[in-house]
Amino acid sequence: MKRIVSTCLLLMLLVFLVGVPAGSLARADATDRIVTFPDDAHMDACRLIESATASILFTIYDFSDPRIEDSLADAAARGVAVKVMVDPGERLALTDSKGIIADLVRAGITVRSTNPAYRITHAKFFIVDGSRAYVSGNNFTYADGKKNRAFAVITTDPKVVTDLTTIFWADWQRKPLTLQQLTSDRLIVSPLNAGARIKGLIDGAKTSVVVATQYLKSDMVNQALAAAALRGVKVQAITDGTYTDSRTAAADARMFIGDDTVRVSMTPYYHVKMMIVDGTQLFVGSQNCSDPPLTDGNPLLQQREVGIIVTDPAAIARAQAVFVFDWVRSLQP
Repeated sequence: MKRIVSTCLLLMLLVFLVGVPAGSLARADATDRIVTFPDDAHMDACRLIESATASILFTIYDFSDPRIEDSLADAAARGVAVKVMVDPGERLALTDSKGIIADLVRAGITVRSTNPAYRITHAKFFIVDGSRAYVSGNNFTYADGKKNRAFAVITTDPKVVTDLTTIFWADWQRKPLTLQQLTSDRLIVSPLNAGARIKGLIDGAKTSVVVATQYLKSDMVNQALAAAALRGVKVQAITDGTYTDSRTAAADARMFIGDDTVRVSMTPYYHVKMMIVDGTQLFVGSQNCSDPPLTDGNPLLQQREVGIIVTDPAAIARAQAVFVFDWVRSLQP
């Protein structure tokens, strides 16, 4: 009976925090808004693109959603200057991705491959009119928008928008990028500072660390989480459970970090890259908890990844509620 009551209360909380329109939880002065997948699909991204009047700078790893294609093409048709960078790796070889890119070029959009200095560009972000930005852990594919658990952040923070623009142009022009060129301490950028920043978040935890990630394969992250658990911090992590390698990694991490600290999600597919520390700091980005995206400065493992730190209480509460819902439904690895 107690379990039934607890589940009912949890679902009521979810209805309040997740079921309401995405913007209604944000404070009037908030610069950030959280987007949840698959609840919000890619409609927030489409609406942001549709609001563009001057420019769109767009970086993506995997791109095959015709709704995003149509929004970008419509923007170009009304005179918006649209530039798109797509990772040229195996995902672009897929038939639907090739078709999307060809359609964008026919629509008059300038498309080029991402910076070859990086083994892959796994970042997923775009900037609209130099004033609004979208930073995501999800790709722009139809499946990602409709089936995957993930998060994105829409922000109007001027420093963040400026820094994302700097990152885009550095990669577009094939120029090196350094931390000294960035002005905001909110961005977590691979291969510049992601490993140090993620470890710093975990090391600084006083009461709780929540991790939602596609993979939990980073020795650095697992060691930091185990140390946090030893000092009394409540550690909870959910990873994908549909693939053998991610489920095995989750089982290994659970044994290392501690009993019932790691669970796996069978549905929805866990494409998340999110962390909440002490209920006051939220990370959302493209970095999985694995070595390449969290290895700073190693030229053999360099990947372009981008994430953002959010402190808005409403955004954190929304992400926390989704995690709690998923935790109850997740399984031991």
